[in-house]
Amino acid sequence: MLNLIRMNLYRFFREKGYISLIITILCAMFISAIVVEVTTESSIEVVETTDENGQPVYNVEMGNQNVTVSSTTGPDTSVAEIFVETVGSGVIIMISGIFAIIYSDTERRYGFVKNLTVRKKERVAVFAAKAVPVFLFTLFSMLAILVGVYIGGTLISPIPFGDVSQFIAYFVVQLLVATAFGIFSLALYELIRKEVVVVITVIFTALGLLGKIVQLLEMGLVKIGIFSDAFMAKYEISQHFLETRSSMITLGDVRGGSPCALIIAIAGIVVYLAAGMILYRRKDVV
Repeated sequence: MLNLIRMNLYRFFREKGYISLIITILCAMFISAIVVEVTTESSIEVVETTDENGQPVYNVEMGNQNVTVSSTTGPDTSVAEIFVETVGSGVIIMISGIFAIIYSDTERRYGFVKNLTVRKKERVAVFAAKAVPVFLFTLFSMLAILVGVYIGGTLISPIPFGDVSQFIAYFVVQLLVATAFGIFSLALYELIRKEVVVVITVIFTALGLLGKIVQLLEMGLVKIGIFSDAFMAKYEISQHFLETRSSMITLGDVRGGSPCALIIAIAGIVVYLAAGMILYRRKDVV
């Protein structure tokens, strides 16, 4: 098992394409953050006045809106909040899922696995070892997004980072959720083994479209009277999807619903690893 993990890590760090993709993500987040900052700065006009107590007051004009802000009002935007908006959009789980598919397909076609002779009992370890590069790529991608947002967001005008403890908790939970989705993609690839079909399915799922369809079905079941509103609110399936939980997690609430997103992520990692290992073991060819 350890040898398989080492082989996967060697291949992961040896492939320049994966590193280039992480750098591309960093640059994309950097440019996006700069565009957001420039757009925001150009659309805001600040006029400084004083109130009856002699304290400075700022009239902020944003388009057709005029907001009065006192000198004691803190900034309402932080690097952590921009990061949350980016990651919560589903981009990180989609990146993790697509990487898992490409990595697994490339490994099966051209990697060491193609020339590896193993018995069916040992194939479970081959699949499990692939989860390590998925975790690392997800981690590096999230760090690239963070660095890009931080540099791009603070380049034009300095903004605070935000609450560090809340951010670390958010980062860890989202990392596990995205890793679980990546392992789900690995298992899905082993089930279908059609790269294009699996990629389309993963993108469809990561964008929340599958969850919307299931949610509509649940609403239909309530409407025709098969289930009550109370029953569906308690046992709603769509709220337990990984992409749904990813969008529900916030800095102030990393639970992301009940049961908490952390439990959903850990359960997802275990279940999808087990499912993938079973599928991998049953295949006639590695």
